[in-house]
Amino acid sequence: MFRSRLIFALLSAILPFAAVVGVLGYQFLVNADFWKTVTPDEPMASVFMGLWELTQLLTVTAIACLVGLVLAGFSLSLSGRKRIVSVFAYVGLLVNGLPLLLGLGVLVAASR
Repeated sequence: MFRSRLIFALLSAILPFAAVVGVLGYQFLVNADFWKTVTPDEPMASVFMGLWELTQLLTVTAIACLVGLVLAGFSLSLSGRKRIVSVFAYVGLLVNGLPLLLGLGVLVAASR
């Protein structure tokens, strides 16, 4: 039981960072040919590709934060409190909850 709580807590803290690294690595590999062949005559293609990459990054990061938040909740809700697991779980809640709250704040402010 302690081992699964520790694994959930560690995964919840690491997941958003791993998602960002994974998306950036994917974009680096897949879109490398596009960025090498773009010319100054095609500025809008670069803008739209940059927006698409940003959208991919934000979407995957938001999904990873939600999954990490659920994992942090699981690690805190399981019985048998251990201090190190609780610390990692609260770090996971902090790492995953703050970007989601910031995104929600931006959406609320943009809707006014």
